Amino acid sequence: VPSMHKMKINSINITFPFKPYPAQILTCSKIIDCLKNKKTGIIESPTGTGKSIAILCAVLAWHATNRSTRIFICSRTHKQLDQLVAQLRATAYAPKVCVLASRRALCLNKQALKGDVNASCRDLVKKGECRYFMGKERLAKSIGDVHDIEELRQAGERCTGCPYYASRMLSEDAAITFMPYNYVVDPMVRRTMGIELKDSVVIVDEAHNIEDACRSAGSIELTNDTIDIMLKELVGVYRRVEEYREDLVVLNYFLRKMRGLSDVKMTRSSADSECACFKGDEIVQHLAHKEVVPELIARMRMNALFKKNEDLKDAFSLVFLQTMESLVSVLMLVFSGKARSYALIVKGAPSAPSLNFMLLDADVMFNAVVQHVHALVVLSGTLTPFSAVENELNHHFTYSLVAPAVAQHTFCATILRNARTGGDMLGTYAYAECLEYVDEVIDVIYGVSGCVQGGGTVVFLPSYHAVNKVVSRMRSRGTNAGGSTVGGVMGLSGVMGGRTEGRNTMSNINDKNINNVNNINNRNLNNLNNINDKNINNVNTRNLNNLNNRNSNNINDKRTNSIFSNKIQKNIKIQGNTLRTAFQNRSEIKNGNNCIDNVFIETNDKNFSKVFAQYKKHPNPILLAVYRGKASEGTDFKDKLARAVILVGMPCPNIKEIGVELMRNHRPGWYENQIFKAVNQAIGRCVRHRMDWGGVFLVDVRYRRDKDRLCGWCRDRMVYGEYFGDVVDDFREFVGRMKEMDRNRSSMEGGRKSLMSGGENGKEGCNENGKEDCRESGKEGCNENGKEGCRENGRGNNLENSKKNNLENNPVNNKENDGNNTIITKNAAIKEQTYLKNDNFIEREYKNRKNTCDEEGTVKKTRIDEQ
Repeated sequence: VPSMHKMKINSINITFPFKPYPAQILTCSKIIDCLKNKKTGIIESPTGTGKSIAILCAVLAWHATNRSTRIFICSRTHKQLDQLVAQLRATAYAPKVCVLASRRALCLNKQALKGDVNASCRDLVKKGECRYFMGKERLAKSIGDVHDIEELRQAGERCTGCPYYASRMLSEDAAITFMPYNYVVDPMVRRTMGIELKDSVVIVDEAHNIEDACRSAGSIELTNDTIDIMLKELVGVYRRVEEYREDLVVLNYFLRKMRGLSDVKMTRSSADSECACFKGDEIVQHLAHKEVVPELIARMRMNALFKKNEDLKDAFSLVFLQTMESLVSVLMLVFSGKARSYALIVKGAPSAPSLNFMLLDADVMFNAVVQHVHALVVLSGTLTPFSAVENELNHHFTYSLVAPAVAQHTFCATILRNARTGGDMLGTYAYAECLEYVDEVIDVIYGVSGCVQGGGTVVFLPSYHAVNKVVSRMRSRGTNAGGSTVGGVMGLSGVMGGRTEGRNTMSNINDKNINNVNNINNRNLNNLNNINDKNINNVNTRNLNNLNNRNSNNINDKRTNSIFSNKIQKNIKIQGNTLRTAFQNRSEIKNGNNCIDNVFIETNDKNFSKVFAQYKKHPNPILLAVYRGKASEGTDFKDKLARAVILVGMPCPNIKEIGVELMRNHRPGWYENQIFKAVNQAIGRCVRHRMDWGGVFLVDVRYRRDKDRLCGWCRDRMVYGEYFGDVVDDFREFVGRMKEMDRNRSSMEGGRKSLMSGGENGKEGCNENGKEDCRESGKEGCNENGKEGCRENGRGNNLENSKKNNLENNPVNNKENDGNNTIITKNAAIKEQTYLKNDNFIEREYKNRKNTCDEEGTVKKTRIDEQ
């Protein structure tokens, strides 16, 4: 059991399950600022910085003195909620919690699960035929204070109680309620679930999709078929119920007028049908033309159906009730001055005619939440640039923070300019359909994955169509000797700085071929095109061809002067070895059944969990996934599961879709934000915790232009790779250093291991006795004098009089010492972060990446911020 670590942040006593990272201290400070001052905040905390623990510890420490305030902690998926509950168990806090989820996630009744679970559940409960519903009180009393969704289901099975209704009962007096964040932003869901936001604290984790959730909550799409079904149901109720017939007549009139809205001339084409589009005041005019006016909506609100008349509600299906409530709510917003935030899209044949009231401004829903709550904080690992989020939500956050990464030296990122042909990697539609481009993408995949022996490579592509093209070509190349391979001339162009013409046969590379390359000398460099090798044909480098027009005696030209010829030959020899290794790696991806045995494909259905399970079992797997898919959101590729993440092309939304076109015209910058939101989420699959490491490769030259849209912690490490051969070599060296670091770390014992340079014995985090994390008198890392983290050479976090690095004029909190509590300052946190950079690996990595030229003078790669 880890020892608890206590400290005071902004006058609030907080207990952590371990000594917190600087990022956690800063995150807690901002959250407490928001809670104490009743403000809003936005925080980007990179993966691996302990964001979840920081949220829970800060909120619960503040709640200890503000017990009357309800806390809602939200995330995007049920799986992410379970992860938050698991983190809560690691803390010293044990509040009474509740997890709200959908019927689909919680229902135990097999009969209800066969069809529409919402309608079936309501029908079974109304008839008294659900035995689980009868035991909901029993379950609510028996479940523990801290539980996740699966534990709630298991407890329901044991005591025959309904998890769905029991969770709603538990939420009434829970200190913390965990739920998906659409439960907060959707007013209809709030009413259904009985969620009262007034004077509550709302924390939204994984909030990078909060804008989309808000727009979805304020939109509704109805097909004419759906309206026809509702009209048919209404007629049936009219025949059975006599008491509310006047109200039912109004409902019938309203639905028929709504159906008439689709009777309009189609004026434009969308991706799949003809359509008409109305924006702003045009919507009001079209509604008025079809006799849908504010008076009708006001009358609908007075209808018995919307006045919680249970007798009338029981006569209708749940789908009917929810659709009517959503439709009337949207129309009320349109008629109350929000018409300019909406577009009405009417689609005709060949698809079923439909109406789509599309909310264009997310702030309509978001600010409706903000105005009621005590405080609100949104967090994610990928939120920067904050200006884009604030523009989307039309809200300025009072407090903001970009938390520092825990160990930046364990992460490398490269924007790749070209692959083996030397041409720019540009994944636009026109280029992406070319076979040559697909071959180059495959070369990159094989080249990078070949460096990661014993680890996984995750590849993100723009669409399933692109995935299928890559897979098809992989299979073709795996069985066709004429197919191009990884390495090959691509590697040579990386060293020589040139372009190869044509697709060369490399499948029969052997040591003899490699030696032929190694024996190239300065005498025949200018005749490289005439290499007499049956497997390497027509090698033609761009830079060498240009030498014919230069003065070969130019003493300053390192590529032509004989002084440097021995170094060029040395590089060719090194790259020849790269070719051999690359080919060996490639040969492993083919089996006798004409399949690619280590390449896995993300599916867009429930089978992905099975695919991922198989992926995790393979020693050197490659996963082909899509941006915005299951792999990019909520899937934890920790440790060796994603030693490399390759981003191919850009995930551009389809501009032919009418909704995309409307948003693009309505909000400048929205289109680009959508692209990089997906990109940043994909990048976040790499390096999942502070002991993790990996590399990210952005395979498209356009990323260089738009690097400022990348998340901050990645942008700071980004370099520009001119030639793929050099990129592969550098990544192989990086992997070697990281594996050496892992070996050193695994040989050490102790609880918490840091990346700071150690004591005189060379051990990480050691004191003068060479022991790691020694404790005396119950203090972590104390030396013989009882001072925390002190070393005899005076390095690292020295304390005087129990004050830790208090610096003048810039405190995060007051400087009073409170017993066992450690006073933390912002500068102390920054100071502690700098010690991470003293590690030898960081020093070497920094020097390697800082150099813009190699020893031969050939430009290898440059930091993007120096371009």
